[in-house]
Amino acid sequence: MGKRTTLILCLIVLIYIGVLMGFVRAQEREPYADGERQPEVITIWYWDNSMVEIFDRYVADTGKNVRLNYINVSISDYARQLKSAIDISNELPDICLLQDYYAGNFLDIPVWEDLSGPPYGLDLSLFPEGCGPYVRSASGRLVAVPYNLDAAGLAYRAGGMKKVFGVETPRQAMELFPTWDAVIERGVERKSAGMEFMLFNCLGDVGSMMFNQTDEPYVRNQRMVRPERFLEYFRYLSRLYRSGLVGSTSQVSMEWSEDYRNEAYIMAPWSLWISQYEAFSVNEKEDWVLISPPGGSFKWGGMVCCIPSSSTHKEAA
Repeated sequence: MGKRTTLILCLIVLIYIGVLMGFVRAQEREPYADGERQPEVITIWYWDNSMVEIFDRYVADTGKNVRLNYINVSISDYARQLKSAIDISNELPDICLLQDYYAGNFLDIPVWEDLSGPPYGLDLSLFPEGCGPYVRSASGRLVAVPYNLDAAGLAYRAGGMKKVFGVETPRQAMELFPTWDAVIERGVERKSAGMEFMLFNCLGDVGSMMFNQTDEPYVRNQRMVRPERFLEYFRYLSRLYRSGLVGSTSQVSMEWSEDYRNEAYIMAPWSLWISQYEAFSVNEKEDWVLISPPGGSFKWGGMVCCIPSSSTHKEAA
Protein backbone atom coordinates (compact mmCIF):
# COMPACT_ATOMS: atom_id res chain seq x y z
CA MET A 1 0.00 0.00 0.00
CA GLY A 2 2.86 2.34 0.88
CA LYS A 3 4.63 1.70 -2.43
CA ARG A 4 1.42 2.29 -4.35
CA THR A 5 0.80 5.59 -2.54
CA THR A 6 4.36 6.68 -3.19
CA LEU A 7 4.01 5.84 -6.88
CA ILE A 8 0.79 7.83 -7.15
CA LEU A 9 2.38 10.83 -5.44
CA CYS A 10 5.36 10.65 -7.79
CA LEU A 11 3.04 10.57 -10.79
CA ILE A 12 1.13 13.61 -9.49
CA VAL A 13 4.39 15.52 -8.99
CA LEU A 14 5.58 14.61 -12.48
CA ILE A 15 2.27 15.70 -13.99
CA TYR A 16 2.42 19.00 -12.06
CA ILE A 17 5.99 19.61 -13.24
CA GLY A 18 4.98 18.80 -16.80
CA VAL A 19 2.06 21.24 -16.71
CA LEU A 20 4.25 23.94 -15.16
CA MET A 21 6.94 23.49 -17.79
CA GLY A 22 4.26 23.70 -20.44
CA PHE A 23 3.16 27.08 -19.13
CA VAL A 24 6.76 28.30 -19.06
CA ARG A 25 7.39 27.17 -22.63
CA ALA A 26 4.12 28.75 -23.75
CA GLN A 27 5.17 32.06 -22.27
CA GLU A 28 8.56 31.78 -23.94
CA ARG A 29 6.86 31.13 -27.27
CA GLU A 30 4.46 34.08 -26.84
CA PRO A 31 6.44 37.32 -26.78
CA TYR A 32 4.83 40.70 -26.14
CA ALA A 33 3.06 42.43 -28.99
CA ASP A 34 6.11 44.44 -30.04
CA GLY A 35 8.50 41.50 -29.82
CA GLU A 36 9.94 42.11 -26.36
CA ARG A 37 9.60 39.59 -23.57
CA GLN A 38 9.28 42.19 -20.82
CA PRO A 39 8.10 45.79 -20.88
CA GLU A 40 10.78 48.44 -20.78
CA VAL A 41 10.53 50.49 -17.59
CA ILE A 42 10.64 54.28 -17.96
CA THR A 43 11.32 56.30 -14.81
CA ILE A 44 9.73 59.75 -14.55
CA TRP A 45 9.74 62.20 -11.66
CA TYR A 46 6.68 64.42 -11.51
CA TRP A 47 4.53 66.28 -9.00
CA ASP A 48 1.07 65.39 -10.30
CA ASN A 49 -0.36 61.87 -10.28
CA SER A 50 -2.12 62.63 -13.55
CA MET A 51 1.15 61.56 -15.17
CA VAL A 52 0.19 57.93 -14.49
CA GLU A 53 -3.10 58.32 -16.32
CA ILE A 54 -1.43 60.11 -19.23
CA PHE A 55 1.18 57.36 -19.53
CA ASP A 56 -1.43 54.59 -19.38
CA ARG A 57 -3.41 56.32 -22.11
CA TYR A 58 -0.27 56.58 -24.24
CA VAL A 59 0.42 52.86 -23.86
CA ALA A 60 -3.19 52.00 -24.69
CA ASP A 61 -3.19 54.23 -27.78
CA THR A 62 0.19 53.15 -29.16
CA GLY A 63 0.50 49.56 -27.97
CA LYS A 64 4.05 50.27 -26.82
CA ASN A 65 5.54 47.66 -24.53
CA VAL A 66 6.64 50.09 -21.82
CA ARG A 67 5.83 50.51 -18.16
CA LEU A 68 6.03 53.62 -15.99
CA ASN A 69 8.06 53.85 -12.81
CA TYR A 70 6.44 57.01 -11.44
CA ILE A 71 8.13 58.85 -8.57
CA ASN A 72 6.20 61.73 -7.05
CA VAL A 73 8.42 64.73 -6.31
CA SER A 74 7.04 67.95 -4.86
CA ILE A 75 6.77 70.72 -7.43
CA SER A 76 8.58 73.07 -5.05
CA ASP A 77 11.45 70.61 -4.60
CA TYR A 78 11.76 69.21 -8.12
CA ALA A 79 14.49 71.52 -9.41
CA ARG A 80 16.57 71.15 -6.25
CA GLN A 81 16.39 67.35 -6.30
CA LEU A 82 17.23 67.22 -9.98
CA LYS A 83 20.21 69.55 -9.57
CA SER A 84 21.46 67.55 -6.57
CA ALA A 85 21.27 64.31 -8.54
CA ILE A 86 23.24 65.89 -11.39
CA ASP A 87 25.87 67.37 -9.05
CA ILE A 88 26.66 64.06 -7.35
CA SER A 89 26.17 61.93 -10.49
CA ASN A 90 23.18 60.12 -9.05
CA GLU A 91 20.81 58.21 -11.29
CA LEU A 92 18.45 60.52 -13.15
CA PRO A 93 14.96 59.74 -14.40
CA ASP A 94 14.75 58.62 -18.03
CA ILE A 95 12.67 61.70 -18.83
CA CYS A 96 13.22 64.99 -16.97
CA LEU A 97 10.51 67.65 -17.06
CA LEU A 98 11.68 71.24 -16.69
CA GLN A 99 9.36 74.15 -16.00
CA ASP A 100 9.92 77.29 -18.01
CA TYR A 101 11.09 79.46 -15.14
CA TYR A 102 14.06 77.25 -14.28
CA ALA A 103 14.64 75.31 -17.51
CA GLY A 104 17.33 77.80 -18.53
CA ASN A 105 19.38 76.79 -15.49
CA PHE A 106 19.53 73.20 -16.74
CA LEU A 107 19.66 73.24 -20.53
CA ASP A 108 23.35 74.17 -20.68
CA ILE A 109 24.43 71.40 -18.30
CA PRO A 110 26.17 68.77 -20.50
CA VAL A 111 24.12 65.80 -19.32
CA TRP A 112 21.38 65.75 -21.97
CA GLU A 113 20.99 63.87 -25.22
CA ASP A 114 21.19 65.80 -28.48
CA LEU A 115 17.69 65.15 -29.78
CA SER A 116 18.56 66.18 -33.32
CA GLY A 117 20.88 63.17 -33.62
CA PRO A 118 20.13 59.44 -33.69
CA PRO A 119 18.01 57.70 -32.61
CA TYR A 120 15.73 60.75 -32.27
CA GLY A 121 16.30 62.82 -35.41
CA LEU A 122 14.10 65.72 -34.29
CA ASP A 123 13.97 68.99 -36.23
CA LEU A 124 13.42 72.30 -34.43
CA SER A 125 11.20 73.48 -37.29
CA LEU A 126 8.59 70.93 -36.18
CA PHE A 127 7.97 72.84 -32.96
CA PRO A 128 5.89 75.99 -32.41
CA GLU A 129 7.55 79.24 -33.39
CA GLY A 130 9.36 80.96 -30.56
CA CYS A 131 10.14 77.88 -28.49
CA GLY A 132 13.80 77.78 -29.55
CA PRO A 133 15.19 79.37 -26.36
CA TYR A 134 13.31 76.80 -24.28
CA VAL A 135 14.64 73.71 -26.06
CA ARG A 136 18.20 74.59 -27.09
CA SER A 137 21.38 74.88 -25.10
CA ALA A 138 23.60 77.95 -25.40
CA SER A 139 25.71 76.05 -27.93
CA GLY A 140 22.65 75.47 -30.12
CA ARG A 141 22.12 71.77 -29.38
CA LEU A 142 18.51 70.59 -29.36
CA VAL A 143 18.31 69.12 -25.86
CA ALA A 144 14.59 69.36 -25.07
CA VAL A 145 11.13 69.10 -26.60
CA PRO A 146 7.95 70.91 -25.49
CA TYR A 147 5.76 68.92 -23.10
CA ASN A 148 2.96 71.47 -23.10
CA LEU A 149 2.57 74.93 -24.58
CA ASP A 150 3.10 78.23 -22.80
CA ALA A 151 0.11 79.89 -24.47
CA ALA A 152 -1.53 82.42 -22.19
CA GLY A 153 -3.98 85.31 -22.16
CA LEU A 154 -6.19 87.46 -19.94
CA ALA A 155 -9.52 86.11 -18.72
CA TYR A 156 -12.36 88.17 -17.30
CA ARG A 157 -15.71 87.38 -15.73
CA ALA A 158 -18.38 88.53 -18.19
CA GLY A 159 -20.89 89.34 -15.46
CA GLY A 160 -18.48 91.41 -13.40
CA MET A 161 -17.10 93.24 -16.42
CA LYS A 162 -20.58 94.21 -17.59
CA LYS A 163 -21.68 95.31 -14.11
CA VAL A 164 -18.63 97.51 -13.44
CA PHE A 165 -17.60 98.75 -16.89
CA GLY A 166 -20.67 98.11 -19.05
CA VAL A 167 -18.62 95.88 -21.35
CA GLU A 168 -20.51 93.23 -23.31
CA THR A 169 -18.02 91.89 -25.87
CA PRO A 170 -14.34 90.88 -25.87
CA ARG A 171 -13.58 93.60 -28.42
CA GLN A 172 -15.04 96.23 -26.11
CA ALA A 173 -12.93 94.89 -23.25
CA MET A 174 -9.69 95.13 -25.25
CA GLU A 175 -10.60 98.63 -26.44
CA LEU A 176 -11.30 99.70 -22.85
CA PHE A 177 -7.87 98.48 -21.67
CA PRO A 178 -5.39 99.12 -24.51
CA THR A 179 -2.51 99.66 -22.06
CA TRP A 180 -1.64 98.74 -18.49
CA ASP A 181 -1.94 102.41 -17.53
CA ALA A 182 -5.49 102.36 -18.86
CA VAL A 183 -6.29 99.48 -16.51
CA ILE A 184 -5.52 101.68 -13.50
CA GLU A 185 -7.19 104.76 -14.97
CA ARG A 186 -10.47 103.00 -15.83
CA GLY A 187 -10.47 101.11 -12.55
CA VAL A 188 -9.92 104.22 -10.44
CA GLU A 189 -12.70 105.99 -12.35
CA ARG A 190 -15.19 103.28 -11.43
CA LYS A 191 -13.96 103.16 -7.84
CA SER A 192 -14.45 106.93 -7.59
CA ALA A 193 -18.00 106.45 -8.89
CA GLY A 194 -18.73 104.25 -5.88
CA MET A 195 -18.34 100.81 -7.44
CA GLU A 196 -17.05 98.07 -5.11
CA PHE A 197 -14.84 95.58 -6.93
CA MET A 198 -11.36 94.12 -7.34
CA LEU A 199 -9.73 93.83 -10.74
CA PHE A 200 -7.13 91.20 -9.80
CA ASN A 201 -6.67 88.69 -7.02
CA CYS A 202 -3.00 89.50 -6.41
CA LEU A 203 -0.01 91.41 -7.75
CA GLY A 204 1.61 88.13 -8.76
CA ASP A 205 -1.08 87.59 -11.39
CA VAL A 206 -0.38 90.96 -13.00
CA GLY A 207 3.38 90.54 -12.69
CA SER A 208 3.21 87.14 -14.40
CA MET A 209 1.70 88.83 -17.44
CA MET A 210 3.88 91.93 -17.55
CA PHE A 211 7.19 90.16 -16.91
CA ASN A 212 6.51 87.64 -19.68
CA GLN A 213 5.39 90.01 -22.42
CA THR A 214 8.78 89.66 -24.08
CA ASP A 215 10.91 87.19 -26.01
CA GLU A 216 14.04 88.88 -24.70
CA PRO A 217 15.94 86.94 -22.01
CA TYR A 218 16.20 88.41 -18.52
CA VAL A 219 19.89 87.51 -18.25
CA ARG A 220 22.58 87.10 -20.89
CA ASN A 221 26.21 86.24 -20.12
CA GLN A 222 25.46 86.62 -16.40
CA ARG A 223 24.28 90.20 -16.86
CA MET A 224 20.71 91.48 -16.69
CA VAL A 225 19.33 92.57 -20.03
CA ARG A 226 17.80 96.05 -19.82
CA PRO A 227 17.36 96.08 -16.03
CA GLU A 228 15.48 99.38 -16.22
CA ARG A 229 12.41 97.56 -17.52
CA PHE A 230 12.09 95.66 -14.24
CA LEU A 231 12.14 98.94 -12.34
CA GLU A 232 9.22 100.12 -14.48
CA TYR A 233 7.34 96.90 -13.80
CA PHE A 234 7.72 97.30 -10.04
CA ARG A 235 6.72 100.95 -10.17
CA TYR A 236 3.55 99.99 -12.02
CA LEU A 237 2.72 97.18 -9.59
CA SER A 238 3.18 99.60 -6.71
CA ARG A 239 0.73 102.05 -8.32
CA LEU A 240 -1.75 99.25 -8.96
CA TYR A 241 -1.61 98.09 -5.35
CA ARG A 242 -2.03 101.61 -3.97
CA SER A 243 -5.05 102.12 -6.22
CA GLY A 244 -6.96 99.44 -4.31
CA LEU A 245 -7.69 97.47 -7.47
CA VAL A 246 -5.80 94.33 -6.49
CA GLY A 247 -5.99 91.91 -3.58
CA SER A 248 -3.18 90.65 -1.37
CA THR A 249 -3.50 86.89 -1.87
CA SER A 250 -0.29 84.96 -2.52
CA GLN A 251 -0.18 83.55 -6.02
CA VAL A 252 -0.67 79.76 -6.32
CA SER A 253 -1.65 79.51 -2.65
CA MET A 254 -4.68 77.57 -1.42
CA GLU A 255 -6.56 80.86 -1.02
CA TRP A 256 -5.62 81.87 -4.56
CA SER A 257 -7.02 78.62 -5.96
CA GLU A 258 -10.18 78.88 -3.88
CA ASP A 259 -10.85 82.43 -5.08
CA TYR A 260 -11.66 81.11 -8.56
CA ARG A 261 -14.91 79.86 -7.01
CA ASN A 262 -16.17 83.24 -5.87
CA GLU A 263 -16.53 86.57 -7.63
CA ALA A 264 -14.24 88.74 -5.53
CA TYR A 265 -12.27 89.91 -8.56
CA ILE A 266 -12.91 90.39 -12.27
CA MET A 267 -9.70 89.47 -14.10
CA ALA A 268 -7.12 86.68 -13.99
CA PRO A 269 -4.26 85.49 -16.19
CA TRP A 270 -5.20 82.44 -18.25
CA SER A 271 -2.79 79.70 -19.25
CA LEU A 272 -2.93 76.07 -20.27
CA TRP A 273 -1.40 74.90 -17.00
CA ILE A 274 -4.08 76.69 -14.95
CA SER A 275 -6.94 75.56 -17.17
CA GLN A 276 -5.88 71.91 -16.92
CA TYR A 277 -6.85 72.10 -13.24
CA GLU A 278 -10.31 73.33 -14.32
CA ALA A 279 -9.83 76.58 -12.41
CA PHE A 280 -11.99 78.46 -14.90
CA SER A 281 -14.90 76.05 -14.60
CA VAL A 282 -15.24 75.75 -10.81
CA ASN A 283 -17.54 78.77 -10.64
CA GLU A 284 -21.12 77.74 -11.38
CA LYS A 285 -21.59 80.69 -13.75
CA GLU A 286 -18.62 79.66 -15.89
CA ASP A 287 -18.71 83.09 -17.53
CA TRP A 288 -14.99 83.58 -18.13
CA VAL A 289 -14.04 85.24 -21.42
CA LEU A 290 -10.53 85.12 -22.88
CA ILE A 291 -8.84 88.15 -24.48
CA SER A 292 -5.37 89.45 -25.21
CA PRO A 293 -4.04 91.49 -22.27
CA PRO A 294 -2.87 95.12 -22.47
CA GLY A 295 0.51 95.24 -24.14
CA GLY A 296 -0.02 92.04 -26.12
CA SER A 297 0.31 88.32 -25.54
CA PHE A 298 2.69 86.70 -23.09
CA LYS A 299 4.14 83.32 -22.22
CA TRP A 300 3.42 81.74 -18.88
CA GLY A 301 3.98 78.16 -17.89
CA GLY A 302 4.90 75.41 -20.22
CA MET A 303 7.40 72.61 -19.71
CA VAL A 304 10.03 70.85 -21.75
CA CYS A 305 11.30 67.27 -21.61
CA CYS A 306 14.95 66.23 -21.66
CA ILE A 307 16.53 62.78 -21.86
CA PRO A 308 19.72 62.30 -19.82
CA SER A 309 22.66 60.78 -21.66
CA SER A 310 23.01 58.39 -18.72
CA SER A 311 19.57 56.87 -19.36
CA THR A 312 19.57 53.18 -20.25
CA HIS A 313 16.18 53.55 -21.95
CA LYS A 314 16.89 56.45 -24.29
CA GLU A 315 15.12 55.14 -27.37
CA ALA A 316 12.01 54.15 -25.45
CA ALA A 317 12.00 57.50 -23.64
